[in-house]
Formats: sequence, C-alpha cells, structure tokens
Amino acid sequence: MNSIYSQFSPNLFALHMAIQSAVVPEQKTAPEAAPSTPVSFTPNSEALQNPKWISQYAKWKKDSFGKTDQWKDANIAAHLKVFREHDKSVQSELGIKDYALTYHVETPEGRASTREQIRLHYEKEYGIDPDKTFLMTFAYNVRGHTPPYPGTVVSKISLTDAAIKNLQDTPGHPQLPKISFNKHASNPPPIEIVDSLTIGSQRNSGRHGYLNNSKGLNTQQYEGIYVEPGAGKKIYDASNQSPISPKSFREYVWDTSFSKSHKANLDSFWNGYRNTYTTLSKMSFASAAHKQFAEGSLTREGRDIALRATNISTDKPLDSLTAKDFQQAYAQDPKLDIKELAFEGRVASGIMSVTDKTTQKTLLYIPGNSSPIHEFANLTMMRKWLTEQMTDKAKRDQFAEHFKLSDRTDSVWESGVDVHLEKVGRFSSLHTDWPEDKPFGGKTIEGDPFQHVQSRVEAYTYNNTDAGYVSNDDVKKKNVLTELKSINSSLIVLAPLSLAFPPLGFALLLFDGGIVATEIGFGIDDHIKNRPGATDRITFGSLNAVKIVTKDLLGRTVTPLVKPYIESKVVPLFVPQINPVT
Repeated sequence: MNSIYSQFSPNLFALHMAIQSAVVPEQKTAPEAAPSTPVSFTPNSEALQNPKWISQYAKWKKDSFGKTDQWKDANIAAHLKVFREHDKSVQSELGIKDYALTYHVETPEGRASTREQIRLHYEKEYGIDPDKTFLMTFAYNVRGHTPPYPGTVVSKISLTDAAIKNLQDTPGHPQLPKISFNKHASNPPPIEIVDSLTIGSQRNSGRHGYLNNSKGLNTQQYEGIYVEPGAGKKIYDASNQSPISPKSFREYVWDTSFSKSHKANLDSFWNGYRNTYTTLSKMSFASAAHKQFAEGSLTREGRDIALRATNISTDKPLDSLTAKDFQQAYAQDPKLDIKELAFEGRVASGIMSVTDKTTQKTLLYIPGNSSPIHEFANLTMMRKWLTEQMTDKAKRDQFAEHFKLSDRTDSVWESGVDVHLEKVGRFSSLHTDWPEDKPFGGKTIEGDPFQHVQSRVEAYTYNNTDAGYVSNDDVKKKNVLTELKSINSSLIVLAPLSLAFPPLGFALLLFDGGIVATEIGFGIDDHIKNRPGATDRITFGSLNAVKIVTKDLLGRTVTPLVKPYIESKVVPLFVPQINPVT
C-alpha cells in the first residue's frame, strides 16, 4: 500500500520499518567483508582482526537477525563467539544499524508458538505440519455409488487453529443428525469432493424403509485428520489421512494449555528485551525523521520536533548516533505535548502524536510504515485527516489492528472499534469540525513516551492472548449454558441475588438464580478476561431478569425450581437469598 499504510502486520512487535529498511539484509546478497562500522570489531585481539572470521561473523549476524539471545548463544560457531562477546561489551557504543542487527528480536507470536508446540508433540511419531494438516468433517453418499464416494466438506480447520479455538465438538452438517456419523475406525471411507451433493434420505414406510427405495439417500458423515490431496486431486482417503485420530487430538488439546505456553514465551521476551524494545523504538523514530526529511515527506521543523521527542540533538548527524544517545535518562521537553492516540476512548497501541505547544505543529506516528511520521498544522487537522482515511477499507482494517481484540469485539450493548471506524468513514463528508477527543483523541503521556508505548504494546500482547485462546473453562461454560437451556428455555428461576463485583466497578443486581444468573456470572468472568461476547451475556441476563420481574411478578420472588442443581453444580459461589411467596 502506498498511502498511509504499507504492509502492516497485526504483529506490532517487528522492528519498525524505518530501521528494517536500512538493516534487514537481502538474502541473496553476498556476505560483507567487514561490518558497516568498525566499532564492533575494535582490534583488541588477534581473532578480532582475522578478515575471514570478520566476514563469517557479519554473515552470521544477518542470518540470525531477529533470533533470541538464547538461540544465538546456542547457534554460533565457537571461533565466532569472541565477536559476539565483544559486541555485547560495547553495545552502548554501537551505531543504529549495528545495534539493530545485534539486538532486534522478533516478538513471540501466538499462532506460531502453538504451531511449533503441536509440531514438536507429534514430531517423532508423525512429523506433521499443523498449519497444513486439517481436522475435517465430510458428508457423503454411499447408496448407488462405488468408492470413492461423492462428498462435500462440512468443516475444515488446521490443527493449529483447532488448538487455539479448543475445538472439542465435532462440527456436523446442519441438515443431518449426529447418528449420521460413520465411525469407520478401521476402514475410513474414500471420499471424492463433488461440486454438488444432495443431502438427506427419502424413506418408504418402516424404520429402514430407505433400504427398499432405489432412489433413497442415506447421507453419512465422517470426521478425520488429513493433509491436502495432490495437485488437481479431490480425493480424501487412506493415502492422505493422518493416523492421528480426532479423539486423541482433542484429548491432547484439552490437556495442554497453549495460551499458558505462549504467555511464558511473552514473559521471557519482555523480561529480557523490555529496555531493548524501547531503545529500538527511539532509534526507529529518529531514523524515520531523518529519512523522511531527506525524502521530502517531513519538513525541517517536523524533523526537529521528532528529534526533540527522542531527546536527540537536532545538530547531531544520524550516522554519528550510538545506543548511548538513546539510552540516556529521558528529559521531557516542556514545550512538547506527546499523546497516545485513542479512538472513542480506546487506545491504539503503538501510535502517538507530538505537538509543539508554541506553533501547534503536530506529528502523528503510525509504526509499521516505511514513512511512519505524518505532519499537520495542528491537532484538528490531524483528526480531520484520520477521519478521511477511514473511508478506505484497506486503511481502516490496518488501522484497526492497533487495537486490542477485546476493543474490536461487537456486543449487543456496544459495537466494536471496526464498526465505529466504518461509520466514521461512511459519514466523513458530513463532518464540519473535529473537536478534541471526538472521535480521535488521547491522553498526554507523562515521562518517556517510548517506554509508555512499550508498556502499551506489552499489554496488547497479553490481552490478545487472553481474548484469542479458548480455555477449557470457556468450553465448560458453553456446555453448561447449552445444557441448561436445552432442559427448558422457559424455566427462568427467580431469586433475589445482590452481587457487588469489585473487579467490574459496579454492583449488579441479579434476579435469577438459574439460567440467567449463570449466564451473567459467566459473562462477568469473561468480561474480566476481556473475552469476546462477554457483554452480550451480562446485558442479556440483566435485561431478561428485570423484564420478567417487572412484568410478571411485580417484584415478588420465588423459590428456585432447580435450586439443588443450580447451587451445587453451576454457580457454587452464588448464594441466593430466598424469600418465600407470601
């Protein structure tokens, strides 16, 4: 994309493009004979002066770009370790490019972490690629056909995604009953995917009447784990079926906490690279300012404002800056107002604005772009420009990636960020003014803005992990609600239940000790965890309870009809205060 967004990844943790474009090597380029600056190779030993080893180390640094320190320590030749130790000892003197090459690390990504965990689990016995191995359900017709039977794909999901979603149920065709599943434990059916498949059965009288009907259909279903058939083929059979059974895979997923493993990776990353990330962010910002001034997309005044925001002297050339310049104690410029960007109160992680209080000149920094700094006459013009960008769906979608998943989720009570951004774009031509914080605003950042951005991005990684992975408790909650509602959806048990829930910051009056109370309770639990759909269950439960009390019972309460089940198995923490009918 050539406008405000070049290819921006949901992974906010890659090194910003301003440094990447200058540092990330082309894989086909021959290794350099020497590093970009001599500071990494001060001739303090015979080894550090060996031209061949210098060239090998330069190539190794390129090949290991983005890897963790642990990986680098384990994957460097013994004779090159002296170079790595030397780099560490003089890291504060490294220039921007050398520092980025040495210390940039790719942040753990949840999906990649889960994929690798599954791959390692099955590596010895099966050697699968979880992204290219699928849990699949087919519907197929046997009667009147010879193998391979004509069929259609009912459900298809990679093992990686199935693990993230904790997919414990077997998806089936909506027109077919569960009994249509054919286990075929020892002899799976060969199935050929067809463009059109007639689903169902046409029976004569009698329990097995279709057997006597030459035109009768007996559509069956089968679930298995497969890899894709060869190019141009549409047949799923023993040749591309994995020996892993869906049941054993689900048991493995149930017994494994993938989100916990990913959080452990995040803990390790942030504990080791929190300060490094902040330093690299400052380097990226300063590099972008110099680069954009050179290319003409930033004025001299804009460049100087950006450098003031990083505590870097405007008189110091970019190639003379070292890590020490970016690691000094931050001294806030009293003439600058630096804010995080928010949309309708929701913070966009990684994005910030810098305003000169004297001239009102404003910079907007959107990381992940080759030219990430945008310059405006004032904050009002910045908000106007942002509003106009939301008319473009591609830009809008990329912008939305800066918001936490919990902020993007729609609920019955309120739409998520994506919907609101679409509305802003749709009605952008009707805007005549752009007041502060409507819809784009943000709070002033006190202290080092790059440390603040780092903390926001760190929180973003954990929030998306909580919101993106489905836990065993989530599956249980869904099953409990399904079971309760299947018993009798009209069985609304009324019992006054006052519950002050400090984590939510409000007192919630629950009138229902049964299905509705259970649903509200689960909604509260999900709300705390920032899970999608939480508000739906809280508001639905509250409204249902209030509606029934006011309409049918005028405030009276009754003993719950399913009290033993509810209190003992569903909501043991809820203790209804029962008032018998008088």
